[in-house]
Amino acid sequence: LLLNMVCGSLVNKCTAPGQKDWDSEKGMWAKLRALAEDISRQDAEFLLKVAVYTRQELNIRITANFLLALSARLPEAKPHLRRYYCAAIQLPSDWIEVVRLYSTVSPTGVGGVGSAWVSCHVCLAVFGSD
Repeated sequence: LLLNMVCGSLVNKCTAPGQKDWDSEKGMWAKLRALAEDISRQDAEFLLKVAVYTRQELNIRITANFLLALSARLPEAKPHLRRYYCAAIQLPSDWIEVVRLYSTVSPTGVGGVGSAWVSCHVCLAVFGSD
């Protein structure tokens, strides 16, 4: 189901993450996020493998970066992020987009968006230095 949604994201007419109503319950991004969170509980590494496949083979940049940003937020996937990060990031603009998407998929509860940016920056700076 995850691969079907990823492939379908190329032809789906939907609002990009971060824009108005991008995370509505019926939207593709909300469904993809829920599915990815469920999968990460069983096999978090698979989520990152799909992100690399999506970027390298399918060349779907926004979806691959969304999965990377989501993986950086999920505690089950975070330990595996270092292994797949460099393979999934192909352009400097990918890195920037992952940081932007991380701030949209992060909860704004404790500490708000500012803490999400700092948290993501620290997380991704470590992986970018490899």
